[in-house]
Amino acid sequence: MQNPNCQLHGFDSFHGLPEAWNARYGAGSMSMNGLMPAFDDPRIHLYKGWFENILPYYNPPDHDIMFINCDADLFTSTSIILEHINKWLKPNDLIYFDEFHHNAGERLAFDIYSRKIDYEFIP
Repeated sequence: MQNPNCQLHGFDSFHGLPEAWNARYGAGSMSMNGLMPAFDDPRIHLYKGWFENILPYYNPPDHDIMFINCDADLFTSTSIILEHINKWLKPNDLIYFDEFHHNAGERLAFDIYSRKIDYEFIP
C-alpha cells in the first residue's frame, strides 16, 4: 500500500472454512486456530468472526475507490459478502474474486448477485 491514506480492512474467522469446499478442503481447513496475524502498520484493520456476524455491523471508511478482494471460496460465504457490500459500493469500486474460475463457489454467487446490479466485467 504505497498511498499513506490507503487502508486495508480484512475479515476472517481464523478458524478455517465453515463448511467443506471440496474433497480436498473440508470444514476447518486453512484454520489458524483462531490466531490473528499481527501487522506493524496502523492502516491494517482485521475483524475476527464469521462474515454473517461481522458485516451487518461494519461501516467502511469514506473512500474514493474501494477495492474488495473476495477470497471466500465458498458459495455461501461469498453470497453473504455480496449481500452486505451492495450498500457500500459506488461507481468505480472494484471486486476481485480469487476463485472466480470455479463455477460452484464465488462465480455462482456472483452470477446470482449480478442479476440485481449494474456492473462492468473487467477480464
